[in-house]
Amino acid sequence: MGIDISTSLLSDELELNFDHIQDMIPNNAIIPKIIPKIVHAFVSIIYSIYIIFIIYMELNRVILGTENKEKCETIKKMLKKYNIHYKKIICMQSDSKVDGSPENNETVRGARNRITSLLKDIKPEINDLYVGLESGLFKLYDKKWYEKCICCIKYFKSLDEPIIIYAGSEEYPLCEMLNELLDSGKRHREGMSTLRKQKNIPSDVKDTFAIYTNNEKKRIITFEQSFSNCLLKLKYY
Repeated sequence: MGIDISTSLLSDELELNFDHIQDMIPNNAIIPKIIPKIVHAFVSIIYSIYIIFIIYMELNRVILGTENKEKCETIKKMLKKYNIHYKKIICMQSDSKVDGSPENNETVRGARNRITSLLKDIKPEINDLYVGLESGLFKLYDKKWYEKCICCIKYFKSLDEPIIIYAGSEEYPLCEMLNELLDSGKRHREGMSTLRKQKNIPSDVKDTFAIYTNNEKKRIITFEQSFSNCLLKLKYY
């Protein structure tokens, strides 16, 4: 199966588009600026109903390749959002076998390796869903570096032919200093200590998005987006 990496959620696109439409309406326009908001709310309701009735699933176990509490809670939240029921969720440390700040296809391999590691310890059963999440750095079409999360899921609809799906989150652009550092062949971690000092952020803050944005954004949003995109694809199988 080929690797198909999505970069945005339908709901995010709706929010972006309706905000753009609202900005285009003059303050003195005959059409009240509230109308786009009403339309957006209506479409969001229809979308939620669609999710409930189309993606509804009954899983056996959901097995996540990390003991990170934040990632575990994110998976539970997304399963509830998409009306996916399960008997048990297992959060277990697994080896990605890639660098702590993987680049490009290393990130995809890291997500997949986490599932491979899990399968060595937990024998699959029918309707099990294995999940691997890996954050990494990507040099994209504009020759700039971005951070995003890749999710890999392996769904055992049957034990003989499990379904494997990959999806990604939105990309967050890195600052010029980190771009120059990565282009020079150095690793991401080498620039993070410098960035912390520049922004006066304590060394115990590990969330890269919090460092990039002075705590305005958290990396958890990329876990939600990548896993959600995998679930949206899963409904076609």
